[in-house]
Amino acid sequence: MVYRESEYEVEEILDSQMYYLRLQFLVAWKGYGWEENLWISTNDVHAPDLIKKFYQTHPKAPQQILTCKVAQN
Repeated sequence: MVYRESEYEVEEILDSQMYYLRLQFLVAWKGYGWEENLWISTNDVHAPDLIKKFYQTHPKAPQQILTCKVAQN
């Protein structure tokens, strides 16, 4: 038997923040009121067009930190 987890539809990305060095989006869900808005990890938000739209209107909002390797002696 396979159980499938429900996936809610994102209506709009409202904000972004860094939380413990991880990017999160404040998400408004389609069909739900503002009281249901949640901060969601970027890996769990499957709405690339809405993310792009958010950053076009909020270019200075926090974005993903790129990682780099440091050479060790």
